[in-house]
Amino acid sequence: MMRCRTEMPPNRRICSKDELVRSADLDGEAFSTRFQPGLTPSDEEAGPSWWFAFKGHNLLVTQTDAAAEIPKTLSLSEVGVTVLRTHYLGQLDGCRCFAAELPEGSAAPAGMVFPGVRGPKT
Repeated sequence: MMRCRTEMPPNRRICSKDELVRSADLDGEAFSTRFQPGLTPSDEEAGPSWWFAFKGHNLLVTQTDAAAEIPKTLSLSEVGVTVLRTHYLGQLDGCRCFAAELPEGSAAPAGMVFPGVRGPKT
């Protein structure tokens, strides 16, 4: 259980970094040790990257029968996607991560879809 400082009102509690690391434990390894934020990618890290590509509020994912997965490729142009702008995020398990903005009229390539990240509209 995560314990927070209680000097502040309950809706404004601040947790220590150690408490957050323990609470974000993924498969026995803290997410903070798996993801390293970055400002610019180095050429030494070149290779397939995770692409968090958005068209508005919709995230581009590779759709399989079992799950939806974030695309991992050298570039989005490699799968036929036009990109307006990109932003380097850092590395997850040694693999570069980028966010990308796609044009509003973009179509998903074969095997990929744009599900909404905010859930179904009611």
